[in-house]
Amino acid sequence: MDEDEARRLIGLLSAERMAPYLRRCAGNPVSAIRLYYWNIDITKALQAHLPFLEPILRNSMAAALTHMTSRADWWCPGVLPLKPPEAARVQRALHACRSRQATLQTGHVLAELSFGFWAALLGREYEMSLWRPALRHAFPEYRGPRGPLHADLHHLNRLRNRMAHHEPIHHRHLAEDNNKIFSVMGYVSSFAAKTVRANDRVPEELARRPEL
Repeated sequence: MDEDEARRLIGLLSAERMAPYLRRCAGNPVSAIRLYYWNIDITKALQAHLPFLEPILRNSMAAALTHMTSRADWWCPGVLPLKPPEAARVQRALHACRSRQATLQTGHVLAELSFGFWAALLGREYEMSLWRPALRHAFPEYRGPRGPLHADLHHLNRLRNRMAHHEPIHHRHLAEDNNKIFSVMGYVSSFAAKTVRANDRVPEELARRPEL
């Protein structure tokens, strides 16, 4: 790709979208497009872990809540002592499920609840009501307090959202982000973390990062 082609493509993508790449590349349009392509590739490699991390995490947390409440439908209003933000997220999930089917099914409700919802359940406001009686058991291979784990999930939720909206992640400590994904997965199941990591393409993509 020559400079004229790169400038034309940048114009189509918009100067605003390409500004972080141009800044990183000292204004060089060809380098900025190369970095943009690489950002897509590394995003794909990291996102490949999420179809494993998210269901493994929510299934374990949901099982802990089911055990605590003796109800598979713990998500019904009033069963858990949820704060308004989390209660609102549950209501939105229920509304979305009802718009597609007449009967609510637990699996569909769980899938509709966002990663941010599960991360929020580890907040300090739930230390006594959810973490100690239930959610600590969702992470059988974790030995630390709630706070650092909550911070890890919050960190991964922000990364997930950036990737979902095709935002730049090239400036992040991506090897650390990748390790954090497997650490959290391993807190639930070291077997899962080891098995999924066997197909990890992130190190390969990091080695392909374009030189600027």
